[in-house]
Amino acid sequence: KKLSVINSRINSLITSKINDRGGDISIQADSIEITDTRNLRGTTRISSQVKKNALGNGGNIDIKTDSLLITNKSRISATTEGKGNAGSVSINASGAVELLEGDIFSQVQNNGIGDSGNINIQARSLKLDGGDGNRALLDTNIRKGGDGTAGTIFVDIKDKIELTNGGRIVSNLNNGAKGSGGNKLINTRLLSLERGGRIQAFTLGMGKAGNIDIRADDLIAISGNPEYTSSAGIYTSSEQGASGEGGNINIITNKLNISNNAVLNARSRSSFKGGNIKATVNTLELTDGGQFLTTAFGDGSAGDIEINAKENI
Repeated sequence: KKLSVINSRINSLITSKINDRGGDISIQADSIEITDTRNLRGTTRISSQVKKNALGNGGNIDIKTDSLLITNKSRISATTEGKGNAGSVSINASGAVELLEGDIFSQVQNNGIGDSGNINIQARSLKLDGGDGNRALLDTNIRKGGDGTAGTIFVDIKDKIELTNGGRIVSNLNNGAKGSGGNKLINTRLLSLERGGRIQAFTLGMGKAGNIDIRADDLIAISGNPEYTSSAGIYTSSEQGASGEGGNINIITNKLNISNNAVLNARSRSSFKGGNIKATVNTLELTDGGQFLTTAFGDGSAGDIEINAKENI
């Protein structure tokens, strides 16, 4: 009742130029481990693909398990580089989902035409640890030259979400892409971001960035680290050359702690407006350089900051 994918692949492919649909991948097991002992990025995977020049929508990936472990640069992915939508990825785990230098994504690849799918994760706990490679991703990007709408990332975790060592939840509209960035909807008891851990929504292309909405019943703790040039934080941005507004950040929690130069940052580096930041909390603590920032570096205007603290700041 344990599924191990080691130095191997489970694939659903569309390669045909006639209008086709990829097959879905459905897996149910007590525990699932996906790992590559050679440490080769993306070689070991469970994937759904619309290949270059193919026509049709990719299949969905649906996983039900007690625990899911993705390590050593392995991944679960749904992509399109042809003409058609990428599939969605749905994971329902009664226990832990851990990405230790592993990725889960649904993307429109370079020059693909179509939407990326949604990512939906329900679990007791979620950990994204980039390790020495400084990368572990949940990602619904539209990549360079792509044309489409990025999927939404839904994360519903009963206990704790940890993003560390470059672990990131990301949905960007990349340089040269057209469409719109994806939203992120996150619900948990406790959210911890440290050592380069990030949640971000950027636009560098022709379209707006997505929004970030987070609800944590007990605590959101964001701590920077001088070892990382990319500080831990929650970011939205309309980057230089983008043709669209930055996304909004909306946070609801009992206690919000931002420390050691970590940030909530909604910015504009383009001629378009940056997003707003709204925090509804009981207690807010900003220490050792922790910051709320809405900034404008180009011709666009900065967004607003609204803090509703019921008890202490």
